[in-house]
Amino acid sequence: MGFLVVDEEHKFGVRQKDLFLKRFPKIDILMMSATPIPRTLQSALSEIKTISTISTPPVDRKPIETYVEFFDLQSIEESIRFELSRAGQVYFLHNNIASLNKFKRLVSSMIEGVSVEVIHAKMSVEKIKSTLRDFIEKKIDVLVSTSIIENGLDIPNVNTIIINNAHLFGLSQLHQIRGRVGRHNRQAYAYLLVPKKFKPSGDTLRRLRAIQDNISLGSGYLLSTKDLEIRGAGSVFGYSQSGGSQVGFEYYNKLLQRAISGSDSRFYFDMVSVTVAGDQASIPHSYIEDASVRLSVYRKLSSINSAQRLRSFENEIYDRFGLAPLRFSSMLTVQEIKILCYEVFIISIMCDYKKTSIVFLPSPLLSNIGLFLGFVETFFKKEHLKYEFKKLANEKLLLSFSWENENKDILVFIKDFLNKFRNDFKN
Repeated sequence: MGFLVVDEEHKFGVRQKDLFLKRFPKIDILMMSATPIPRTLQSALSEIKTISTISTPPVDRKPIETYVEFFDLQSIEESIRFELSRAGQVYFLHNNIASLNKFKRLVSSMIEGVSVEVIHAKMSVEKIKSTLRDFIEKKIDVLVSTSIIENGLDIPNVNTIIINNAHLFGLSQLHQIRGRVGRHNRQAYAYLLVPKKFKPSGDTLRRLRAIQDNISLGSGYLLSTKDLEIRGAGSVFGYSQSGGSQVGFEYYNKLLQRAISGSDSRFYFDMVSVTVAGDQASIPHSYIEDASVRLSVYRKLSSINSAQRLRSFENEIYDRFGLAPLRFSSMLTVQEIKILCYEVFIISIMCDYKKTSIVFLPSPLLSNIGLFLGFVETFFKKEHLKYEFKKLANEKLLLSFSWENENKDILVFIKDFLNKFRNDFKN
């Protein structure tokens, strides 16, 4: 076997997928899903797998109007009557076999003459087939069912679905179930019902809002990213396909990409920390008003790891927003300091209003410690600064000093110090 296509990929577990890889190590696999599970999507975003999306809907297909509502008999009756008035059919999904017949009686009592039947997985295969055949042939108006209808049914005349206790379903599952209606060119409706006394938790509320807000055709990918955000990516090398991580999403991706690249370097640019007290290094709202644009600028700046790229970024910002205020210029200086720190094996700089601390990693630059100490003494003496050294764990070296010169920017001093240190000790 050289090529395997896995449809409805989210229905398979890790062990099932690994079985093919163990038996056919060189096999090419195409996995398809309207809503990839968090682990699979994470693998694609981390470039372990490649990803392609199909965003073009079938001709004349309309988005499914989706509503989250409290359970209310009058609303249910109105929804069913509306669909029947246009000669359509209805799914009523209640995922509890024990009480399915109760809801069958409830719907039957609402509307005189309506044909209602029940379907669930514990029925015989022949009974399921005959019930579905009658439904497809329009002999049944309302099909009360469990989530057995989630996959495989494509009935153009069914364009209303009522999902009871929608808060008990996952985001991907809600999207799959909603997709059972709107299979043709008629406007479809999905009603997600929750109990009247229901008080949703944070994640549940986010799921319901996400399914209600993302109704555009091809929105499965957006819902999957939201599901990844809510549930977490799970274990990369274990069997959990969702779950939280002890590190942030973006940093997790960076760690993963390092492992994939096979780099044996132990010191990375994003390990460097340069902290300045207060908001003296930030983007004022008056300079960039839009919050999303400010966030984008912050992210782009924080990823810049060379002086050349920093200059290009600075010119781009000046072209877009004009001359930068002092706080933003200080932010650029902080990033320049971070780049210098990486070049000279400094892991952190913390600068507050009274004291500044610089932590050096053990490196070839400090091989002649006497020469280094003499360099620091000479440089600091020019500014009449008092300083002290302290040896830390793992052979790190802490340099700390107080800054009281109100006529000179502390960031400029640090940048000059690092430039001088790099030029004298790296060449």
